Amino acid sequence: MTRIFVLILILASNLFWTNGGRASEVDPYTFGHVALENSADEINALLERFLAETIRAVNDALRADVNRTPLTYSDTHVEWLFFKIMADFYIRDVAYGVLEKCISANECEGGGHIERILVRPEESVYSEAKWRYTPARHYLASVINVCGVRMGTDKLTHLIDDGFHYYNATRIEWAKLSVEEVRDLSIAFEKAVMGAKLTGVVSYADIEANVRGVDFYYDLFHGSSSYIKRTGAGFLEMESAPDICDYVNRMFDERILENEYVFARRNGPISARKRAALFTVIDERLEQTEAAQLTPEELERERNVLLARSVPEPDWKADYPKWRVAWSAMGFLSDFAWKRDFRRAALAFRTKRYFSRRGLNRRKEITIRR
Repeated sequence: MTRIFVLILILASNLFWTNGGRASEVDPYTFGHVALENSADEINALLERFLAETIRAVNDALRADVNRTPLTYSDTHVEWLFFKIMADFYIRDVAYGVLEKCISANECEGGGHIERILVRPEESVYSEAKWRYTPARHYLASVINVCGVRMGTDKLTHLIDDGFHYYNATRIEWAKLSVEEVRDLSIAFEKAVMGAKLTGVVSYADIEANVRGVDFYYDLFHGSSSYIKRTGAGFLEMESAPDICDYVNRMFDERILENEYVFARRNGPISARKRAALFTVIDERLEQTEAAQLTPEELERERNVLLARSVPEPDWKADYPKWRVAWSAMGFLSDFAWKRDFRRAALAFRTKRYFSRRGLNRRKEITIRR
């Protein structure tokens, strides 16, 4: 019992003490009349660089082992090594991924300029409707256009980071998690402390991004058209670069796949009133987008101002109320103890354990294309 309690505390600490202030939502309604260029090419360039650098590091590790040749490593071992190195390079935070962070700050090395709109919390629909603290006052994901889909940068975190964790959980025997179960577990996460209880928003678009993220990682090594293969000498090689548009779809847009809103812990009169107020504000923003009567010059001027906004790095440890972190951690403990699907979803984020030696020994076998 003591070991289980310690495990729960560690998980709660990882998800809240290191990332609690990062839990984000997006406001796709405010400034909806301002167009954004399609950033698919830039995102693809970043993904290709991430994969190429990871492959290079794997091959360097294979060369560095003087006691073995690359061919003596099994496909399963090489695939495990690839994801272990990728976790060290690019999968850092649970709730604020590398892509989301660099796009918001315009600091994505090798990805070109990615147009994004930062909607400040105080101008958002959440603030005007006096919604829950985190989206109304603390942090919102930037808005981007990828493959013609207007979405938040948080969707890239769900696709690349959460998808990474869920995929690797499906590769471990003891996790007993199938690809088909990822959607249900993502729903359990969203409807518990990692969504509804923290921000009051259940984002089905986030869930869709999680599922498509698992598809992305599956396609790296599985199937006759996988992106990565092994050479005759046993090294990894990228056969072709993935296209983000194969994974992003219109369901990433929260205006299309609408959220579920829960203001209070119990869905009573207070939640109903607050939800009605939020829907009113959302409808007003949609009407403003439809009715925007700006000249091309005025629109371009507003667009340039929005795109030039700087994104301050939030020091949430200084300004995020500690009692809220503690309250959320307690909510995590409760959900972990009493909600089976939430517990299974939380355990999918045990990255270090999956990439321990025991994780390798219990990893399901895979055959990498030659």
